[in-house]
Amino acid sequence: MIPSVRQPETARMNGPEPDRLTPGTWWRLTDPDHEIAKRDWERGVTPPEHGIVLLLAETHLVDGEVHAVTLHGHPLLRMGRVKLLHDAFLRAFAPCPDGEALRAAELAAMMGRIQTIGASMSDIPGDEALIALYPPKPKAPDVEAGSQGAQVRLPAALLPSGDVTAAQAKIERGIALLEARSAWVKGKTDEMQHGMKIVQAYQEEKVAQSLAGISEQRKMAEGLLRNVHTMRLFLGEGVEVATLLEGESAPASEPLHLMQRMLYLDEEIFVSSVMDEGFHAGNMRDLPGLLSANPDLLDRMLPHPRCVAIARIRRKSREFETPKNLMEVFALIERDQQDRFVQILIRDGGNVRMVMADEETSRAERLFPSRAEIDAIFTDRGSYDWERREYRTREITPFDIAYSDKRGEHDQRALFYKRFLIILWGLQERKQVFGPFIPQGANWLEETTHNRHFRFIHDEENVLTDGLRPVAAWIAEMNDWIRPGSRVLVQGNRVMTPDTAPTAYSSDRGAGGYERHRDRHAVNRLEELVVGRRGAELIVQLPTEQGYRERRMNTPVRLREADGTVVTSGALCLDRVDAKTLRRYINSREQRSTYLSWLALFMGALPIVEAREAADRGVIDRVSRLRPDLSGTLPEAVRMMREASRGGVGPEQDERVIGLAERLQRAADLSLTDPGLQLRLRANGDLVRIGAPTDPVSLEARMPLLGATVLRSWSENSPKEGASRLIPFSHLPDLGETVIGGTIGPEETAAARRLAAPGLRDPAAHEVLRSLTTDLWAEEVREFLEGADRADERILRGWLDEVRELNYASAQRQVRIPSLVIPVGVAVLDGERGGSAAWALRLALDPVLLAFRQGRADLVAHMCTRLYRNPEAGLNRQRDRAEHQNTLALERFRLTDEAPLSAAPVVERGWTFESWDQVHHAPIRQELDWRVQGPVQEIPAPDRVLPALAVSAMTRAHRDLEPVRRAIAGAETGRLITADGVGPLLDEVLRRERPAQVGPAPQQENTPAPVSAPSEDTDGPA
Repeated sequence: MIPSVRQPETARMNGPEPDRLTPGTWWRLTDPDHEIAKRDWERGVTPPEHGIVLLLAETHLVDGEVHAVTLHGHPLLRMGRVKLLHDAFLRAFAPCPDGEALRAAELAAMMGRIQTIGASMSDIPGDEALIALYPPKPKAPDVEAGSQGAQVRLPAALLPSGDVTAAQAKIERGIALLEARSAWVKGKTDEMQHGMKIVQAYQEEKVAQSLAGISEQRKMAEGLLRNVHTMRLFLGEGVEVATLLEGESAPASEPLHLMQRMLYLDEEIFVSSVMDEGFHAGNMRDLPGLLSANPDLLDRMLPHPRCVAIARIRRKSREFETPKNLMEVFALIERDQQDRFVQILIRDGGNVRMVMADEETSRAERLFPSRAEIDAIFTDRGSYDWERREYRTREITPFDIAYSDKRGEHDQRALFYKRFLIILWGLQERKQVFGPFIPQGANWLEETTHNRHFRFIHDEENVLTDGLRPVAAWIAEMNDWIRPGSRVLVQGNRVMTPDTAPTAYSSDRGAGGYERHRDRHAVNRLEELVVGRRGAELIVQLPTEQGYRERRMNTPVRLREADGTVVTSGALCLDRVDAKTLRRYINSREQRSTYLSWLALFMGALPIVEAREAADRGVIDRVSRLRPDLSGTLPEAVRMMREASRGGVGPEQDERVIGLAERLQRAADLSLTDPGLQLRLRANGDLVRIGAPTDPVSLEARMPLLGATVLRSWSENSPKEGASRLIPFSHLPDLGETVIGGTIGPEETAAARRLAAPGLRDPAAHEVLRSLTTDLWAEEVREFLEGADRADERILRGWLDEVRELNYASAQRQVRIPSLVIPVGVAVLDGERGGSAAWALRLALDPVLLAFRQGRADLVAHMCTRLYRNPEAGLNRQRDRAEHQNTLALERFRLTDEAPLSAAPVVERGWTFESWDQVHHAPIRQELDWRVQGPVQEIPAPDRVLPALAVSAMTRAHRDLEPVRRAIAGAETGRLITADGVGPLLDEVLRRERPAQVGPAPQQENTPAPVSAPSEDTDGPA
């Protein structure tokens, strides 16, 4: 709304007539208390006797009446331009007809002052006067120098007067005189420059006076020019009209509906032919065919028989590849400009026309202004209110100085929107584009015409929201139902990313480092796939093809990560999707602004879901005729049976559906003494109680697991318990199940997954960890350690022969020494900021180092003779390893969701070339001051596994004393999960193990290496 204008009264009665407020005239300030009268005068200026006279530089009109004026600043006052309301101006100022003469006198006085200053610069005062005007700065007395000067006279050869003090005083006076003369000249120069600056201000005021009248004439000319340009639009200049459809005209009684909202053709036209990239300027030639083939599209965009709407081709820019040269940049800019042009769509019954607007009209955001747009013009936004979390605003009224400017801005905006009405008016007068609904020659700008023949549809502002959640949030909610066996519709090329499908990408080294690009592409645009499990992750196998090779293969795509994060782009789980909600999203303009990321999925899912719902309705109708009393539970029973059977529900399963529906009715009234965390009903009729696991291993490792117990004879309040098993922690039931009641929800599921350490979220990891904590495995670990201690010559020789054979079998050119390993358990450490990390632990025995420790270097030399081309160099290399490495080491492997405990290499036992990091057992030393060789602090080596692991896992950059102490202290909350008795054995391994003592090498013959052995350079293994 435009704030109403109150006409000034008092000032008009007492002051001059409005037509006398002419820009370029002079006005005298008559109010001594006015703010301008309190301004400071310029330095060294005497206020003129005639007072303050100012130039009226500009008037600001509202509806032809003066609302405010702008006064030019006075050259002698420290002020710029001043804007005053009309009434306030007339109360404080009076006309000054001789103002120009007064201003000329002021200028002449200033010029005389400048001449006086210039003349005085040649008449420099005498020395004494200068010293008096600019006295030298006092100096601190120099006692020593003064006393010496009074007592000592210099030889005449050095100083003719011989008096040092007198000579110093004379020189200082000369310097002071020079400084005073310089200061006097500088002061006069500054005065002259300041005077010239004031003179320049007078000249600028003269220019402003000359331009004042011209500016008023220019405003009028510009207004006329805008009107002329608008009239050209009426005549159709620069307006192109294209006919899209032809048909019968709408009835003459049908009014013209003007739709306010800006449409975007790419969001309205979502047919399969333009679904991937979206409608764009290059598809405009296909628009008539699309409208003809899709009548519902026309009714959605132009819903009334006689109406008009404006549309921009696209809201957002098209996706593009990085341009390689300047020509491609210009092409992209031109393409984007074409996509942003505005089209005016006109419908008259079956006739549809399109008006191509010019560049000026294409700046519009709607067909006619909204209330919020107008209110924003007359709203002043002030400071930010931190308590209310919003800006302080107030309405700009006619009593505000800024009102005239805002009113001018409003008038410009109104004229801009009138362009549309004038274009349509001219088209109707010339071509009857709307049919005979309004008399020829009617004024389309009059309110009576609007009320009689027009209907302004405020479909942008006066419309209810669609009531839907944001589409991304709804997709995430549906994808939370992704479970093994779920049916998912995927948009292959969108769901594949380097994170979800790393095997579909390869890396090349470019100028900016390694760049990843996709090698595989989806065979079909949309695929309906079944979800499977891979460790703790849920994946689908997407049919893809590999570019130029034209090879087809299935690419695993991760839809849910081990921590429960689900993909939200390019995939939609269909398990709980209904067709009604899909249609609501598809038809919602509010949601379609992001259509490229989801609309193709929804359009593809709609027929699938509709077919599924039609099949379910058929089963429900068929069974309802047999048991009408089960109508309340039949839909859920049919869904459970369909999911459990992985297909349709045939007539042969009707009895099972009836039985399941009966159980659903009874389960609703069931009251159990121990319901657990959740009660679920399966499609086979079993009632399952979900509770916390009782297994000590899973509790110690904090695995995200739940205990599922089948309840038999569950019609009783205290049913008997049947089989139990561990299942992944989830508040969602499996396929073919429904939740009867429970206390766990998505928050508990997310918390359990966050609490678990990466690598232990896979349900299969529980079986592995449980096998490592049995008494049988504890005996295996003891035998491993005892075998290392009692290894005799026969065993050592056999192990070294195995080292040689494994190197032959590996067909590597470089000799590698494998280790004998055995998994011993898992360690879990809590982080300082929450979360936890897990490590797989194993013992690794190096047979070569064990032979050295037992004094059998001859056996190692024999192995080197048959393994190395240069046995002596190989033996020396092994001897060097033995002097610095441990024979038996406790090794660690950081578990992740990509490399969980259930992965085969983590739990392998026997020989392996794969090396892990060691759990170090060494003191931490640090100099207190690195700049000097000062004292050294030392933290003793941790003698237990968890503290040693915590220190070993730290990066070298963080291994300072304080972080080490915190790590050791934090390890007290960690958990070492091993079989009974294995933990102390590992602590003993840490305490006792030291590098082997190596003796001299025995003499060996340098026999040639076998042909099949790995080759070696002369100085070591290759």
